[in-house]
Amino acid sequence: MKVVFLFAIVCGLLLPSTKAEDIHHPLVKPFAGAETETRKRFEYFEATLPLSTFENSNYDQVATRAVEGRFTYNRYSIENTSALEIYKNYLAAFKKQGFEIEFTCAPKACGYYVEDYLENYSALNKLSPMLNERSAYIVAKFNQNGKQASALFAVSDSLDPVNFYQVVIDEYKPDFNKVAIDAKGYEKFLQEIPAKTSARKNESKDVEGAQDHPLISRFTGSALTRYTNFGYEEIALPIGKIDDDENPTVLTAKGSAKFYRYKSLNGVSLVEVEKSYQNAFKQGEFEMLFQCRKKACGDQMERFLESNKVFKGFQPTLLGDIPVYVVRHKTQYANTLMLITFADWNSYVDVYQAVIQESAVDNNQVQVNADYLQDQISANGKVALYGINFNYDSDKMTKESLQPLAAIAEFLNKNSNLSLYVVGHTDADGNEDYNQQLSLKRAKAVTEKLIKEFGVARSRLTPKGVGNLVPVASNKLDDGKRLNRRVELVEKL
Repeated sequence: MKVVFLFAIVCGLLLPSTKAEDIHHPLVKPFAGAETETRKRFEYFEATLPLSTFENSNYDQVATRAVEGRFTYNRYSIENTSALEIYKNYLAAFKKQGFEIEFTCAPKACGYYVEDYLENYSALNKLSPMLNERSAYIVAKFNQNGKQASALFAVSDSLDPVNFYQVVIDEYKPDFNKVAIDAKGYEKFLQEIPAKTSARKNESKDVEGAQDHPLISRFTGSALTRYTNFGYEEIALPIGKIDDDENPTVLTAKGSAKFYRYKSLNGVSLVEVEKSYQNAFKQGEFEMLFQCRKKACGDQMERFLESNKVFKGFQPTLLGDIPVYVVRHKTQYANTLMLITFADWNSYVDVYQAVIQESAVDNNQVQVNADYLQDQISANGKVALYGINFNYDSDKMTKESLQPLAAIAEFLNKNSNLSLYVVGHTDADGNEDYNQQLSLKRAKAVTEKLIKEFGVARSRLTPKGVGNLVPVASNKLDDGKRLNRRVELVEKL
């Protein structure tokens, strides 16, 4: 006889559900006369079942069993019935029908801290149970033909009406294959993009017209509820724990940016969505730049992601203890950086996805001219110049630096009332004092070149060196170091 039929014939408290929309587990029917208060189901989830009493709050010593699979949650209430009667009926029914009782403790016998553990750390957590120190619980399992179901039942010995809770787990381990990577299709997509595209400002599309990114699909069954497409942006991707959102450890990703918000189907758990993305990253040969969850992300990670530094104008709604992933995918045509994070709403999951396609053309090939400098200074009060380069460990400029120097001189001629700080920056390699001195020497070299060869008045230029103290990206990565080695022109007010 197959397992599903055997489950269905268990009698007493254990009877099948009859309504299609009802999500009582077919193995366990509620106590006769009980009202259903809350019901939930996750097609896949992970949790622990407690196997001990709770005499103190040192939960590291609590015996538990980990379970995974399909979780069916129910919360019931009943009047004019004691917690002890409910508990003994469930215990008798489990034993009678061949359940193995792994652990049980009667009302008032589970220890003073049973309330805290069951409410916050056990598989009942998703029901937000309301228990007390006089609560009782049962952990049982049922095996047939290699299949196993487990149950956690709890009842609170409180005033009328009595609340009681149960979670039944059909144990199985799925393949986490609901997110697909199409690296070959993405490579073809990149080949079809023109080598140079004009920058677009905050171009967005209606959700109805939006599509998934060609590199990575949505989680199966999810709806794309928000979408924003930028022609060019600079996005601060966290690559370290963030406890101070004023000085975060970030990688600045520059390029075409797209933001997505997906909403899963009801009954999908965060753990299933997250593991599907983990599997997709592995299959797609992504480089994992940073990942964290809960305390490992830092106290300010949620606030940082909700700021305008990451999801530009997107304003995600996140919750505490969120997992965060920052990954990179490389092809001969472009690097693609991606940040994935989530909001767990108990009955469904929101996925927030920022994708930045970096151009294969680096900052050295950006045409620096007087108009470009004017736009940057007007908008930001400064401009970073990556076209002014120096020999290694030296303040001697390369020949390629003459073009941006000429553009600076032309810009100053057009803006006769403007004065500038010429600020040198280095990466964090080497001694901090040495980096400060080298950055000042390079700023002075640029200043002297503009004065002596391009006729700029000395009074309009003030050289400064800040070494590695003002990075724009992480010095832990080569890409970050490259961005940190720069000369900036800062408007002097």
